[in-house]
Order: sequence, then structure tokens, then C-alpha cells
Amino acid sequence: AIQFDVPNATLDLGGFVVAGPVVCTGEPVTSCGPSGSGVGISSYANARIHGGTVRGFGGTGIGVDDDSRIWDLVVTNNGGTGIALSRGGSVRNSTVTFNGGSGITANTGGGFGEVAGCTVRGNNGDGVTASAGLIVDSRFQNNAFQGIDGSAAAGGNVVSGNAGTPDIGASVDVIACNQVDSVVVCPP
Repeated sequence: AIQFDVPNATLDLGGFVVAGPVVCTGEPVTSCGPSGSGVGISSYANARIHGGTVRGFGGTGIGVDDDSRIWDLVVTNNGGTGIALSRGGSVRNSTVTFNGGSGITANTGGGFGEVAGCTVRGNNGDGVTASAGLIVDSRFQNNAFQGIDGSAAAGGNVVSGNAGTPDIGASVDVIACNQVDSVVVCPP
């Protein structure tokens, strides 16, 4: 595990893996073991984390504070949420799969979160839950609950095979067309 106790930290994993012992099974995930509560990478505000893999932790894969940026990562097989963002945070061009909780949470406490260009699959929760912000050009597939939930704006996404009904939550603001299963859903 890696923990930054200062703001403005940057971590380029350089293609390396930060790993714990947890393995999750099922699609969507039905169990993870061994149990634990460790967080793979955690940081204070304004972190920059990119370029590698975070897997196998008992709790959250990556948890960051306000205004943090995450990109070009694989986050998989963690016992809790894959990536937990705070106000003003973003995750881009990342693959978030087979975690024991939601793939991505962007519970922004009145701020704005962004998810763009991501693949979020097979998690034992929502693909993404966002209280505010923008979710674009991403794929949410085979998650245990809804593909996209919360009250963020969404457009250009592919959402399919998620167990929650509907695949996109009723409070999500559809700002551009999304493909939901085999139907294209566009704003009025």
C-alpha cells in the first residue's frame, strides 16, 4: 500500500503493479478473499496518480481527496470500491474491473467529478455512482447494480448487462446519446 500524507503528490507507476493478496471471483463479483480493509493508494488533495495497476487490496483500490486526477490505470480485484473520488476529482482512460464494491464513486460533496474514457466491468455495486459531475465516453458492463447512478450528467457511454434496473439511474441527466443495452437513449 502507498499513502501520501501531504497534498500535491504525484505518482507515476511506470507500468508497475501495486498488489495485495485479495482475489475476487464472479461476474459481477460474488466474493473476495481473503478479507481485509487495506487501501491500495490513498492521498490528500490534488494528487496525480497514473500509469500502472492497483489490485488485490481488502478495501478501496484508490482513495483520493479533492481535486485529484487519476489516469491510465488498471484497478482490479479489490475488496471494496475500485476508485473513490472526492470533490473536483477525475478518472480518465482507466479500466476498473472485478472489485467487491462499486467500480467508481464520485461523491463530490457539492463539487464536480469527472469520469471519461473508462471501462468499468463486473463490479459488485454500481459501475459508477456520482453525486455531481460528468460521465462521458465510457463503457459500463455487467456490474451488480446500475451502470450509471447518481445525479451527474452522462453522454456518449455504452451501458449494458448491468443487474440494476434501469441501467442508468432516474436522476442521471442524459446530455448526449448513450447506448443502453441495444437501445440508443438520447436527451429530449
